[in-house]
Amino acid sequence: MTDKIFIEKKIYYLSTYIALLSVLLMYALLQEYYSFFIWLFFYFFGRRVCSFVDHCSCFRRLYDMAYFIISFVGLIVVFDNNKNFGTYFGKGIDDYRYFKNISMIEGGGGFFEIILAPVYSSIALFKASGEVNLVDILPINWLAASIVVVVVAKFIVMIGFQIKSVTLFLSSILLSYNFIDNAVRLYRDVWVVLFMVIAIIAIYERKKIAFALFSILTGLMRGANFMLLIVFYFINNIFAGNKKVVYIAAFMTFSAFSYVAIDKVVVYSTAFDRVDKIQEYLSKSGSGNDAFRYLEVRGEVVSRDNYMRSNYLSGALSEGGVKSFLVKVFAMVFYPLTIHSPYKYQEINADFAEVNSVKGFFLYEVIKIFFVLSWSIYLPYLILGLWVGFFKERKILLSIVVFLFIILLTFSYASGQSRHLMILVALYPVITIVGYDYSKKSEFSNYMFFSQVFVFVLIILWNIYRWL
Repeated sequence: MTDKIFIEKKIYYLSTYIALLSVLLMYALLQEYYSFFIWLFFYFFGRRVCSFVDHCSCFRRLYDMAYFIISFVGLIVVFDNNKNFGTYFGKGIDDYRYFKNISMIEGGGGFFEIILAPVYSSIALFKASGEVNLVDILPINWLAASIVVVVVAKFIVMIGFQIKSVTLFLSSILLSYNFIDNAVRLYRDVWVVLFMVIAIIAIYERKKIAFALFSILTGLMRGANFMLLIVFYFINNIFAGNKKVVYIAAFMTFSAFSYVAIDKVVVYSTAFDRVDKIQEYLSKSGSGNDAFRYLEVRGEVVSRDNYMRSNYLSGALSEGGVKSFLVKVFAMVFYPLTIHSPYKYQEINADFAEVNSVKGFFLYEVIKIFFVLSWSIYLPYLILGLWVGFFKERKILLSIVVFLFIILLTFSYASGQSRHLMILVALYPVITIVGYDYSKKSEFSNYMFFSQVFVFVLIILWNIYRWL
């Protein structure tokens, strides 16, 4: 197993030392000295967890690199928020809502908050002030994201491939905006992805109890992802030829998605037609008389514009048709492609406050340059890996590739939020490493470098066009 992941010692030590010093600098700038020791505790705890994943030291080294990179990016985001907004919370209210639910002694929220509440209480006992802030609790999510990286690597090795390029492997997940931008924040989605990947591995290892356990944990975190696991179980058994399981899984999948479809149909079929009730509500509340600007969704009157924004792609489909839907799917998957100035206006509505627009210098925009340019590193291998999965390799890869497209279509329609697509990006390294492995054994090896240069040039030309 020791030769399945190739990490050069010089690169490992150099990258980890630089990252560690960067993390130390960020904690010093934030003046959160107690928080640094909490960060260290989670780091060593995560390293111990890696020993259960695999005894090979290469997995612990991979964890080190992932944890330091994720922590650094997360601290950059926190630093920007604190400097520009005066709070560790940024735009949106999700991380604030999760944090407040976790901090409530009487409990609040869902399964994610229930899991993290004891962690919050333990940190409060450790700190002399007894006050826990966002920087204290974030490392538990950074730990989970790093374990995702390790578990995905374990899965790649398990299905018979070697990770000969750690740079390619890490860039395909840690330089993907849809993964790391959500992994560094206090969202439940990184835990959803972790449980899902472990459940997928359990399918291939034929560990039914483990699959059931982590599927349930996934469902407790987010029901839609549990349904996706059932779909993957269904797909995998189709390719394996297990007819009995296929029939059971097909029934469960049909039932689950029928419920979701009917729910959507009911919402959309009633939302635009119940103008009288909406008008009555607006008259009583003094909110105005333009009833067509509002919708009634599940008994609540909401702004039509806000609802369409929160249901980004399903709103695009209903308003702009299939063409608008496909354009926005492309924009969501291949985001970001544009490099923006670090001096900009940024909206904030954290702490459930009124939305304000603040102008400042955002260091995170500099970090995003690496996200943009990373497409030139792994996109050619990702595309080649998809082609290999469809036409060249074993059934195990075909099931993964089909699953990726189902994830994309399902969540594109259901929500369109980037954090709900983290499981899609978490499987990128699998396909990317397959593409890399195939390129070294075929005539494609002569073209991959030129493909990377071509993607890089396209990105540069696109940004020149946008900046002119």
